[in-house]
Amino acid sequence: MSGIIEVKLQHPEELSRDDWAECQVLLAETYLGTLLVPTESGERRLMTAKEARKMTGLENPVRFYESHIDPNREVGKSFYDDQDYRQMQVARTYVDGNFAGYGYTADNVSGKSEFGRNIKRLVPAKNYFWVRELVTSPEYHELGVATETIKAPLQAATSPKQIVTHYDWPEMQPAFINDKLQELGFRDTGQKPVDLFETGEKNVVMVRQEGPTVERLLARLSMHTPGQ
Repeated sequence: MSGIIEVKLQHPEELSRDDWAECQVLLAETYLGTLLVPTESGERRLMTAKEARKMTGLENPVRFYESHIDPNREVGKSFYDDQDYRQMQVARTYVDGNFAGYGYTADNVSGKSEFGRNIKRLVPAKNYFWVRELVTSPEYHELGVATETIKAPLQAATSPKQIVTHYDWPEMQPAFINDKLQELGFRDTGQKPVDLFETGEKNVVMVRQEGPTVERLLARLSMHTPGQ
C-alpha cells in the first residue's frame, strides 16, 4: 500500500469540535485495535470496546476537547501536579486525503513555584518537548505515517535542544512500538501504576520515556524507512 502523505500542523484552537471528535474516535479505534491488556496470569488479552472508551474519554468528549485546547486543565487530575504546558501543537496526517493519524505536543516544565517554572522555561534541557499523543490508524502502519506526523511539530519546536518525552504503557504495546522507541533512543525514567479504565484498580504500569533532543530525534527519523 502506498499513497500521498500530507501533514497539517496547527494550534489546537484552530481545530473545530468536529475535528477533535474525529481525533478522539481515531484514538479510541487505534487503541482498541493495537493495545493488549495484561491479566493476572501474566498473559495479555484484547482490549474491550468499553475499556477503549474509558481510556480515551470517549464518554466525555467535552473534557477531551477542553483538555486539548488547554492541557493545564488536567494538572492535578489526569496529569501530575506542578506542571505547566505551553506552545501546544497538533499535526493531522492524511493519506490520499483520508485521515490517517495525528500527533499532539507541547512544551512542558514542572516546579512547585511559578517563578521556578518560568526559569526552567528558559533552559531547553528543562523545557521538555512533550509528546502527548501520536496516533496512526492500523490501516496505515506500514507507510511511515507516525514518522511524518511527529516530524512536523519537531521541526517547529521552541528549541532544537529540548529533550523529547512522553508517557506510555510498554506492557500493553506491540513489540514493534517498544523496539522502535528503544532504537530512537528513548529510555524508562520512571514508572507508576495507573487506573486506565476507571475500575478503581491501578493494574497498568505507565512509564515516563525520555528520548534524545529534538535535533537528534529528527536526525534519526530522517533515516527511518517506512514499514520498519
